[in-house]
Amino acid sequence: MEPEKGRYDEGAFLHYDKMIDAMRRRGFTVFLNLWHFTLPLCAADEGG
Repeated sequence: MEPEKGRYDEGAFLHYDKMIDAMRRRGFTVFLNLWHFTLPLCAADEGG
C-alpha cells in the first residue's frame, strides 16, 4: 500500500475495503493482522 515512502495507493485501500465488506456480508468476523510478511521496497531498503 506504500509503493514508495510517504505515498499510499488509494486503489489498494479500496480493494481491501471491498474484500472486508464482502466477508462481513457472508458472516465472517474480520480482524487485522499488522504483519504481512512482505515489506515495501522502501522499508526493506531502510532495514525493515
